[in-house]
Amino acid sequence: MPQSQIWEREGALQAIDGLVSEALSGRGRSLFIVGEAGLGKTTMVERARAGSGGRFKVSIGRGDAAESSLPFGIIDQALRGLGFRSPGQTRAGRRPAMQARAARLYAALQFLEALPSPTLLLLDDLHWADDDSLALLAFLCRRISNLPIALIGTLRPWPQSALDTVGPLTDDGEATVEQLLPLSDAGAAGSQAGGRKPPLARGGRDQCPAWRRPS
Repeated sequence: MPQSQIWEREGALQAIDGLVSEALSGRGRSLFIVGEAGLGKTTMVERARAGSGGRFKVSIGRGDAAESSLPFGIIDQALRGLGFRSPGQTRAGRRPAMQARAARLYAALQFLEALPSPTLLLLDDLHWADDDSLALLAFLCRRISNLPIALIGTLRPWPQSALDTVGPLTDDGEATVEQLLPLSDAGAAGSQAGGRKPPLARGGRDQCPAWRRPS
């Protein structure tokens, strides 16, 4: 079934295609798509999943405000979809909190390293992610460069914690960011027309300041 046209999202679509191609070559990368509500972030996730073409094992985690304080909430969804189960307590009893957290992080990495096929990990609405999910996300993004893993996350600029996690990753070259801007009048008309070419709109693209990571 042919996919519907997506207006004025060429940069994000090209970034997704590049990410997927690199992962298939064994070079894992992360891509984060940032935009306000209603600009098509989830559409980008669904397009990435639809375009994987059976070449990847795909799993998705979706953030939710009601689970924003649940430890490892969103990323646990995605990893469980691949078959991951978190390590249990040792026979000697409960681990100290720091040891338990480190064990969880390394267990997730070792699980991904052992997967037999390329993997597409999708994290939608990361702005609702809990601190533990964001810590695991950053940990993995810094360690998948030699694995056939493509990781795509979407987030709004606010709440800010997810954006603060993404910023250092992009600064260090561990991830890339694509910003979604509001559609132009012509793009909005084309989208509402179901992909048909709209009449030329007056004026240019809506003016929107470029996204920047808060200092």
